[in-house]
Amino acid sequence: MNRSVPEVRAGDRPTGLIDTLQAGFTVVNRNAWLLIIPLALDFFLLWGPQPSLGPSFGRLAGELASPQLPASAAFAPGSEEARRGLVEIVERASQVNLLSLLALPALGVPSLRASVAGEGARIPLDSMTSVGAVVLACLVIGLTLATWFYGLLAQAVREGQTQVRRFVPDFAQTALWVLALFALALVAVVGIAGPALVLLAAVSAAIPTAATVLEAILVGVVLWAFVYLFFTTDALFVSGVSPLVAIQRSVRVVRHNLWSALGLILLVVLISTGLSMLWQQVATNLRAPGVGLSIVGHSYISTGLAAASMTYYKERWERLRA
Repeated sequence: MNRSVPEVRAGDRPTGLIDTLQAGFTVVNRNAWLLIIPLALDFFLLWGPQPSLGPSFGRLAGELASPQLPASAAFAPGSEEARRGLVEIVERASQVNLLSLLALPALGVPSLRASVAGEGARIPLDSMTSVGAVVLACLVIGLTLATWFYGLLAQAVREGQTQVRRFVPDFAQTALWVLALFALALVAVVGIAGPALVLLAAVSAAIPTAATVLEAILVGVVLWAFVYLFFTTDALFVSGVSPLVAIQRSVRVVRHNLWSALGLILLVVLISTGLSMLWQQVATNLRAPGVGLSIVGHSYISTGLAAASMTYYKERWERLRA
């Protein structure tokens, strides 16, 4: 007589990493229509317009490069290094498609074309007003798409399938949490990462040996934060909690499952990074057919990995609660 598989209890052995990955891709296979969102975004970035910083910002970079700091100024070498870094950032930003902000790192919809130049008409923007409007519109639209995509994917992880009408009442609250998490990340980057990089540049110019030690410390802090905050977005979407609570839950999940969490994070990073390089080669070698194939492959793999990460968080958090 056949018996149904019993539900997993808190005392049972946790699901292995390979089974977790398989469960994530099973979710995607059963809700394949969710791939429409990342596919539509990537093809839009490929064929759509390419707004970018215009010549006036290039002239701004030249003006930043012209002034010379007094030789007696305190931290003059570090300030000079920081200024050169700013010039380089402006010059590189002038080549970037501003619509790539539709797919923000970590929080946005997974995209292969966000870091690659598209084939659409390039539109230089010389006005700060027009640049600000495009950036703001891209952030709002990108975060809205991310809320729909990850919110519905989390629903599929929790319940096995997606039902848009059931997610609609939760959309406003989830979008608010996503916006708050983005604001927290922005504050962390501007308020912590920015000053840390300026300090590193100043120390590097003044005391190179000390800069090596400081750089190692900063890298360690970044890696620690990356690992312990890895499941923050999963907690936000799967559990429907605020960003601060999601951060706390991510830290607890990693702290109580450190080695398996490190294993899953390593697998996700290796798979996503390695396959991204593969997709770029496919797109380069096969041209137009390869571009379409790489976009479809990247969307499927990235969505499967996201579902696997949510599955891991969901199971481990339920065990912690039990």
